[in-house]
Amino acid sequence: MPHRIPFTVIGSVALLAVAGCTATGTFDDPVAAARQVLDEGLTNLTGQPALRVTGTVSVLGGYALEEAEVTATVLHDGTAWIEFTTADVEGEMLALPGSLHILGGDDFWKAEDYRFGQVERLDGNWTRVKPGDWFNPGTMFRPADFGPLLREAVDADLTPSLDTVDLDGVEAFPIEYSGGTFHVTVEEPHRFAGMTDVELSATDPSTGVRYRGVYTIQPVDVDGLEELRLDVQKALRDMDNPFSVTGNVQVTTDDVKLDCTDDILCTVTVDATATVLDAAFTEEVMLILSAEIVGERVGTETCSSEWDAEPDEEIEIWCITDFTYAPPGRFVFGGDQWVDWLATYRFDTDAAETTLGEAMETALSRA
Repeated sequence: MPHRIPFTVIGSVALLAVAGCTATGTFDDPVAAARQVLDEGLTNLTGQPALRVTGTVSVLGGYALEEAEVTATVLHDGTAWIEFTTADVEGEMLALPGSLHILGGDDFWKAEDYRFGQVERLDGNWTRVKPGDWFNPGTMFRPADFGPLLREAVDADLTPSLDTVDLDGVEAFPIEYSGGTFHVTVEEPHRFAGMTDVELSATDPSTGVRYRGVYTIQPVDVDGLEELRLDVQKALRDMDNPFSVTGNVQVTTDDVKLDCTDDILCTVTVDATATVLDAAFTEEVMLILSAEIVGERVGTETCSSEWDAEPDEEIEIWCITDFTYAPPGRFVFGGDQWVDWLATYRFDTDAAETTLGEAMETALSRA
């Protein structure tokens, strides 16, 4: 189940008086009328099939901790399709109830401080990450959680107003507050019509990381729901045996050798052992041997190879560099090698698609 994330709405709120008018044209209880409008709008928000969230989050998460532009569609059960762009990289996230997955290119994984052997394999492949390490709209903006938390955060200092605005043909009351506006339809029953420039500050209780951002939040229509379904279905079908970096594996090495032949093929050989310290979604361990070999007068070459490893079993692994430039003479070679790891696990695509189908059926019945 998604956990609750406490947050505050920054700035005081000015609510609208829309009822309670006496025969003389004065308001008999404008504050009560404003509260009623807001209450109906928040109740409707809580029951929304999905929310569309766009904006800027101060910290996307992970290692790089960069500001990011995000666009997310969040289903009522916490499933979310997220697209993000930072100053240097872009990528996609898939939030499912209880898990978070990232699809990034090589620049993304380099920024996350993975080494080139890992980057080559993570590039363009879905990878399960720890939800608490990343900004997760599926947790923050799940309507059933977001609505009540927003209700708790709204300031009680009400300022009556009868102004209305047109939102793409829908007449709405703008409930103003510092840095943002909460829109509720004029037509009764009053419905949530959107929020613009919402400044939120949220703390993830599992990590203590605070995420600040400015967002626009809108209801999602049937077309938006179908677009979400297609995006999530495509991702699920690419996740038959995805990578996972949620566990922890310790790699020890021994008996490192470098052998180079006369035709300057250099083989790096290492005895390596993988010890699983945290088996979370770590069903199979891949060891990745990478090496950078420097040859006097012939330059630098790299190599990388991957090996399946049984826990606590020592295996011999190797990779080979090929120097294409070979002037006459003898050469001195040296360099460095390292062994990294990645994990994979069996993702239950059928179960995930069934859960998605049930959630979509509920969402479409509410749309």
